[in-house]
Amino acid sequence: MDRIVVGITGASGIPYGIRLLEILKEFDVEIHLTCSDSASLVNKHEGDGRSWKEYFPSRCSYDSKKFWEQVYLQALSKLKQWQ
Repeated sequence: MDRIVVGITGASGIPYGIRLLEILKEFDVEIHLTCSDSASLVNKHEGDGRSWKEYFPSRCSYDSKKFWEQVYLQALSKLKQWQ
């Protein structure tokens, strides 16, 4: 299964990110969504008020801190292999 990461960082990207996620959930892919704090805040106040989990309750992982921790750990392990 392919893995796709969608990052949303600000207000103008929110509708595009939501639409992309709607399309991706039709495919057999693992979806990870990471959003900046400002994107979440703007979505809460200027969007329809739903959280990211309400948009896509079962197809996405949402914890951006855990996601980036995994990216960091994988990169660190690769660097250690090169030394």
